[in-house]
Amino acid sequence: MIWFVILGIIALVFGFLFIFSKEILFLVSLIMERPLASIEPRISSIRGIAGGILVLIALWILYTAVRIVGPWYLYLAGLIILLFGLLYLFIPRWVDQMSKFTNRVVFATDEVIVGGRRSIGIVLLILALYFFYTAFLVLK
Repeated sequence: MIWFVILGIIALVFGFLFIFSKEILFLVSLIMERPLASIEPRISSIRGIAGGILVLIALWILYTAVRIVGPWYLYLAGLIILLFGLLYLFIPRWVDQMSKFTNRVVFATDEVIVGGRRSIGIVLLILALYFFYTAFLVLK
């Protein structure tokens, strides 16, 4: 029950922020866009070990998928993990280039969110009402 109240308060606060305060929304966006940590230097020193572990995990997933006739997404996940494991082992510079490419902003979400911020705010306010109503029903 306490979780519904906490979720309701969070949805209420952010709903009002989305509807009424464009500037605070941009400040929150700037704070949230900062990276917490960079793992590239750490991974580059153990690239061979990471690649080997990825290959082993991929082989285990593919073996399990074949053995139990698993769903298609197990095969897909296994093949993607195997691809990245082999890239880490044999073509590590290509992984660096791919990392640099993906670090560039391909699609800025800030403009989309600010454009639809009122709609998102209304949805959050409705969710807040739902959470408060659910907490009320649980207390009853």
